[in-house]
Amino acid sequence: MKTLILICMLAIGAFAQTPTKVFVAPMEGDFDTFITAAIMERKVPVVITTDEAAADFVIVGTAKKGDNKWSDTIFGTEKDRNQGSIKVFNPKDKTIVFAASAGDKTVWFGAFRKGGQKKVAERLADQLKDYFKNKK
Repeated sequence: MKTLILICMLAIGAFAQTPTKVFVAPMEGDFDTFITAAIMERKVPVVITTDEAAADFVIVGTAKKGDNKWSDTIFGTEKDRNQGSIKVFNPKDKTIVFAASAGDKTVWFGAFRKGGQKKVAERLADQLKDYFKNKK
């Protein structure tokens, strides 16, 4: 009986899917810390690793931090003050599997809403979450 249970457990383990490991590469302005936090906060179905060699995918990106001018709030300019983009690639065959960009402003009352790098990272993490959910 114990042997049968052990065989069943091994069979289930063989078919269980291992989590996807991602490495978040250093980015300018420490944007990688915002991306890492947003991935964990938004519960993206991946495991973040600090070892690039052990990663299934590598995330690289860039962020542009804009000025916060008083006239933007008063006159309601519609442009994003902060923008960011990421690429996810497979380090084994060097293929890009996902790319996205986002800004920090919303359509409604955009100039009056808070933004920043955190907001950009959250939006990118949401897009990344959709990608990994649809991939499985």
